[in-house]
Amino acid sequence: MSNTRVRKISLIPLSLVLALVFGLLVYQVFQLEKNKLSNETLALFSSSQKMISQWLSNDAQAMGVAIEAMKSIKSLQRALERKDMKALEEEVSSVAELLDKEHNVSHIYFHDTDRNNILKTHAVEDSGGVEDNYILLQSEATQAAAWGLRPGSGGNIWLRMSQPWISNGKLVGYIELEKNIYQLGANIKEVLGLDFFLLVDKSSLTLEGWNKSRGSQGGAGWGFTDKYALAYASSEAARPALPSIIAAIDSGAAAPDQVYSSGDYSFMGNAFPILVAGDRNVGSIMVVRDVSSIMSASRKTILKSGVISMIAGVVIIGILFLSVGKIEKGINATEATFKRSEEELNRLTAAVEQAGDSIMITDPDGNIQYVNPAFVRTTGFTRTEVIGKKPSIIKSGKHNARFYKKMWNTIKSGKVWSGHFINRKKNGALYEEESTISPIFDSENKITNFIAIKSDVTLISSLTKAREYFTSVTSHELATPIQRLSFVRTLMAGMLKKNQGDEDLAKIVQALDSSYSDLQRVQSATNLLAHLSFNKVEETGRNIFVQPVLNACAESALDESRHEGRDVKIDLHVDSIPIKTQLFGKQDLLQQALDEVLSNAIKYTPDGKTVTISARLEGTLLEIGIHDEGRGMTDTSLEQIFEPFFSPSNPSFHSTGRYKFEGGGMGLGLTITRMIVEYHGGSLELKSEGTGKGTTTRMILPVFV
Repeated sequence: MSNTRVRKISLIPLSLVLALVFGLLVYQVFQLEKNKLSNETLALFSSSQKMISQWLSNDAQAMGVAIEAMKSIKSLQRALERKDMKALEEEVSSVAELLDKEHNVSHIYFHDTDRNNILKTHAVEDSGGVEDNYILLQSEATQAAAWGLRPGSGGNIWLRMSQPWISNGKLVGYIELEKNIYQLGANIKEVLGLDFFLLVDKSSLTLEGWNKSRGSQGGAGWGFTDKYALAYASSEAARPALPSIIAAIDSGAAAPDQVYSSGDYSFMGNAFPILVAGDRNVGSIMVVRDVSSIMSASRKTILKSGVISMIAGVVIIGILFLSVGKIEKGINATEATFKRSEEELNRLTAAVEQAGDSIMITDPDGNIQYVNPAFVRTTGFTRTEVIGKKPSIIKSGKHNARFYKKMWNTIKSGKVWSGHFINRKKNGALYEEESTISPIFDSENKITNFIAIKSDVTLISSLTKAREYFTSVTSHELATPIQRLSFVRTLMAGMLKKNQGDEDLAKIVQALDSSYSDLQRVQSATNLLAHLSFNKVEETGRNIFVQPVLNACAESALDESRHEGRDVKIDLHVDSIPIKTQLFGKQDLLQQALDEVLSNAIKYTPDGKTVTISARLEGTLLEIGIHDEGRGMTDTSLEQIFEPFFSPSNPSFHSTGRYKFEGGGMGLGLTITRMIVEYHGGSLELKSEGTGKGTTTRMILPVFV
């Protein structure tokens, strides 16, 4: 056998190794994309469950406040004591209209002390009979407020609040308020971008009641499945997603991160049970995320990686075989061939060395044999310090023994393990990473090594936790006061119309309006933070011309500041940038960011002084500078200025007037502004030469001309 043929045959194992390496790289790309999608979606589902629970609790509390307000109407009490349905209807008509308009409360019930119904405001002709729904029974048993969900025979799920009316120690009767929960679907859709469905078990319904209440809709939802009726859907486009999820849930095989397909449509879904008396399950609230575009992008990425890997493998193997073929021309050609082969392998090694993700290779016993420079940068350990050691050198103590045992059992059985680590750097700092660990086999199918590819997700994890914490706290702390204020301010406004000369009452209404506006701004900020966290600018943005946006923001700020009695001049110098300068993003968000900066600049600039807006280009970066002639900022204030709820102003000057001189604010404007700028791939910074020397804000954004 010739030397050439021998050498060609010896290249077969090398070719197989190269094919394995390229295949492994493609597989790792697939795993990383899959894990990223799963983590994002699970965070969304977790947030939706918290939001559903909090929304129901807050609305029940708001209805409780409304009932307490109704109890203060003496004429209403007298009508209930007399069991006078007509008087009750007259007394409660304006309140019913108000509750329906402001809080979507559509049903009001009045019962006597024996639970005999006296009035149903939504269906007077059906009034009468003894009410025995479990919420009212609970209120009767405890003589306290009770609330919960109640299924209607026509498929509606009602949020119901019941309270006993006790006056001077005597039970007068019971008041109940009721509303359907469909608005919750719109909230979930708006804040988290999830489709919302309400499925009711047919055993809790009657076909007659369904057809009566759904006649105008043709009763199409009744035949959705054999077991469930579809009572509400926020999106018809996502409707094909439900049968597959329902089947998986009923079979016990459902997983929140499972991807389902229906034609060209890909989706992930989760369901939360609707529980009523005795924890009886009468249906499900289902949330669905459309991941079609994300899956399409992932497939393109994986296909691209696979094609590149295949081409690279074919080229390398082809070069090796062709090079070996030249051995017949002499020993010099043979040496040149192996030199070129060595260069190709060096290039492959360099690619691993330059990878952005950490790569670790161990022997079958877990002793570290190799780490790339990315591992060194992330952990702070040098190669010398970790080679020959166990991966436990970066162990944080945050995972229990069962966690590591499960991981080792998986990879030693020949399977790939993917998961989330909290590890510790050399300096003691904790960091988080998504890791995929794969076994490597020899020709006899024996494990020779383990390779781990680790992606540092510390920043992403921190931002997600911060967003969830901020959203949760804001929703929990403010949703109930906002609903209470809304109801009270509406009642007070009605009283002011009847007593227009009462100055004290007018001041109270004005204070309520001011507080309501402040709380709404915080709630709007929460929704914006959720939007920025879960929606990518490349999916929703468009091309925006810069100059018109700057001109519009300057004119709007000038008009509004003059409307508040301010005399601050605005100088605009943007002619140096080409008229065709554009950036990619969302115009409403960018205008909000510019408006927040201009509002702060005018607020801290004395009357008679000037705020200057300038713009200049440096390559593909646009720098927008906003300079005021105000009091300036200390180094301490500059360090804290982007923290949520920090304000350099005296809280006693707080006002809803956004341009009031040195008026305080809630301290959210610049926090949100920086998030908007970074959402568009830019940066934001503030500079001040010191007290009395003004402040300059620099907003840097990527653009194209």
